[in-house]
Amino acid sequence: MAEMRRETLINAIMSAVGGQYGLPSPEDARDLPITIVQDSPDDASPNYDATVCVMPINIGRAEAATNSNRDAMRQQAHAALQKIIKDVHAGGTFSGLADLVEYIGGGIEAEAGTMVFAEARFLVRYKHLRGQPDVAA
Repeated sequence: MAEMRRETLINAIMSAVGGQYGLPSPEDARDLPITIVQDSPDDASPNYDATVCVMPINIGRAEAATNSNRDAMRQQAHAALQKIIKDVHAGGTFSGLADLVEYIGGGIEAEAGTMVFAEARFLVRYKHLRGQPDVAA
């Protein structure tokens, strides 16, 4: 039952960040810019009236470097990371689908003057109440 809620939640996250689900990392600048959303298995714990789930989400953004200067590339990557965090938090609880969205870390990388990368990791907490119908996608 919680599977539909989870899928709907992932779709809402992809919409908020303008991302695509589960794509591989880009190999060259022709594939850029791109935002990739990846998830990991949930940690779920049932209690008396609900199943409480924690879904790890990684959101990565790759862009063509606008400057080959290392400091400029780092600034661009930091801006991409800030945008991911801002876009996710602007989604709030994604219309009540999530109980909490927690940023747990991230990082940046610059690749030989051609691409910059930013990755943010989140834990998304949600629950499915017993007897509650699935959320339509």
